[in-house]
Amino acid sequence: GPDLKRLRNLSTLILNHNSLSSLPGEIGLLNELRFLELSHNKLSSLPESMSNLSKLELLNLDNNMFEHLGTLEGMTSLSTLRAANNEIVEIELAFEGLVRLATLSISHNKIAEIPSGVGVLQNLLEFEAESNLIEEIPYEFCSLKRVKVFKLADNPIKDPKLVKLLKKNGALKDIWKYIEKAQSKKSDKQKDNSPSKKEPETASENVTPTHEYDSDDSFDITMEEL
Repeated sequence: GPDLKRLRNLSTLILNHNSLSSLPGEIGLLNELRFLELSHNKLSSLPESMSNLSKLELLNLDNNMFEHLGTLEGMTSLSTLRAANNEIVEIELAFEGLVRLATLSISHNKIAEIPSGVGVLQNLLEFEAESNLIEEIPYEFCSLKRVKVFKLADNPIKDPKLVKLLKKNGALKDIWKYIEKAQSKKSDKQKDNSPSKKEPETASENVTPTHEYDSDDSFDITMEEL
């Protein structure tokens, strides 16, 4: 392969469709790298040295063999993460270090849960997680005011009312309102059911999302395949 040490100033690296099953650790030396395209390979893990890629803005891992992505710690400039069509079973991303993330695309995986830590992604514009095993939308999502694209088709969402709302392609703020209502009912129920046992406080109870939507905001929500 190329001598990566000599490519230290490289800003774009495109290695799509290369049958790669691993990446060399030296990739971490490319600390000027901003765009890394690795789709349609046979990758199942990333070298630890990639945590040095603090200028990386786009990472495309679509159509590989990942079961775990890891935390992607150190990639503090990342704004686009694409990892659709893999075998990912859970999201382990260190969200608090990925606050610039604007696009998170994880459709066609085996993800069962969106972690509550997602609430720190205040710059998120697009969230695509179609064809997974997701049953619930975490309450913390309600604090993400900038989201414009929200795709969750073909997931086993449990709440039939939520399914209906999502199918209707309604405004995202209506969906958030419904989730907030459901959460406060849940909290009340917990208080009623266990007067003696104090429920552990979760971060979600301390988050009070406020909405600043313009009436002409358009939302792209597709749930038709549910």
